[in-house]
Amino acid sequence: MEIPKEDVPEGAKPLNTRWVRSLKTDRQGYVIRFKSRIVAFGNHQRPGVDFVETFAPVARMSSFRMLVALAPVLHLQLYGGNINTAYLNAQLAIRQYLKSIECFPCEINGHVYVVPTALYGLRQSDREWNSELNRWFLDHGYQRSLTEPCLYYLFKGEVIMLVLVYVDDITVATNSEESKCKLFEELDKAYGLKDQGLLSEYLCIGVEQTPDTVTLRQGKYAREVLETFGYDNAHAVGNPMETNVRLVSLGDNEESDTSFQYRKAIDMLMYLATGTRPDLVYVVG
Repeated sequence: MEIPKEDVPEGAKPLNTRWVRSLKTDRQGYVIRFKSRIVAFGNHQRPGVDFVETFAPVARMSSFRMLVALAPVLHLQLYGGNINTAYLNAQLAIRQYLKSIECFPCEINGHVYVVPTALYGLRQSDREWNSELNRWFLDHGYQRSLTEPCLYYLFKGEVIMLVLVYVDDITVATNSEESKCKLFEELDKAYGLKDQGLLSEYLCIGVEQTPDTVTLRQGKYAREVLETFGYDNAHAVGNPMETNVRLVSLGDNEESDTSFQYRKAIDMLMYLATGTRPDLVYVVG
């Protein structure tokens, strides 16, 4: 919906937008989908005027590992699903206004768009979507974990349903495929959901399931780390850290070398360490 710019409420500030394009790949790195999204310039929003709170929880890695550990013990299978353009399903507590969008200009010059739903880039979108999905699960009989706000559970007779949410990624551990299908059908009806079947990947972690085991791998992600920092042709070693390094302080007239992206390297290695490579914890700790 669009309105004349003079009808925008006093104090409200129409935002600019831009297109963001990306690729979605499978476990082997092959492109499976092209994505384009309109993203608002949320950095121009003003606290207390355009939004109030922004915090929204996401599932901890330890919670995912807990599901993986419980699956073979309780004879559960892991399934994955993805909510389509999740943020657009949540209503905004404070309406936002957008200037004309590239490729989709307002029909009348001098008008602006009214945005009643969350949009990628808005600072409160995470929270609005999380609140919307939380209400949905509670309304459908699920209970929310007291220690992991992104874990929902439902026990009905012999059926076990454990649902872990990471923004728009839904991971289900259950002993009833019928119950999983029912959940995904209801989510699809409410928001639009892609049923990805048995879980094969979770946040760049490969997942392989057998009746007795669940195996996690981060080979693809580890190769991306090497390629990012130019070590894709490096030789393998048996120790994750050099044992004879002696660090010394810079001299008074020496300048630090900032050419290497040290923080990014530590960040990527920490994700490996918390996922499947605990042997790296000491190195990046």
